[in-house]
Amino acid sequence: MLNRAQFLGNLTKDIELRKTASGKPVANLDIALNYYVQSEKKTEYVQVVVWDKQAEDAAKYLSKGRQVYAEAKVVVRKRNLEGKNISIPEFHAEKVIYLGSSSNNQNGSGQHVPNDYEQQGYGQQNSNPFGSSYNDGGFGQNYNGNADPNYPFGR
Repeated sequence: MLNRAQFLGNLTKDIELRKTASGKPVANLDIALNYYVQSEKKTEYVQVVVWDKQAEDAAKYLSKGRQVYAEAKVVVRKRNLEGKNISIPEFHAEKVIYLGSSSNNQNGSGQHVPNDYEQQGYGQQNSNPFGSSYNDGGFGQNYNGNADPNYPFGR
């Protein structure tokens, strides 16, 4: 069984690091996901939860507007709202790759400070987490980064 969600978008706000009652670091990545329907731009919003060192690094290196790629598992929580038990899906990050650049990614000397993923070669400016070219999932086009911005899979 597959339990994985992938998101590629921009952060809508700065990261706020919190701690659970047991002292475990946790933070939320609020991500805007842009796409097109015909030539009309649409945006969906999703929240991805990051834990431990990943949460600490996100708070240190990420800021509003930064592009991120996140792979997450879906965890369904049961909540009682107004006397009704409902299921609410949450996305818990397994991998986060920082894309683009950020003014937060510098130390006091103005020098770039790489995160763990950048040290592995991910997250470099203009990097593509899918490689230099990836198949669009059956729509008959390969994406090479030069697609029409009004059509998500090129022409």
